[in-house]
Amino acid sequence: KSGHLHQILKHKPDFVMLQELHSTDGSILTWQPPNDYKLFFLNGTAATAGVGILARHAFLKQFERPLTYQLES
Repeated sequence: KSGHLHQILKHKPDFVMLQELHSTDGSILTWQPPNDYKLFFLNGTAATAGVGILARHAFLKQFERPLTYQLES
């Protein structure tokens, strides 16, 4: 699975949806997402599927509020 993910990430997509992670709270912390990505996830158990989203930091930056908006709020 990880080899296929690395092939996908070579194209630098804005985000990648992940399914059937079969991760636990402990195992997900041992895996580091690629430097350009942030991982959002919901664990299942070792026996049930979990889901995740890998999102590029540059993509997420598009949704940050400008500083001027924060000061006016």
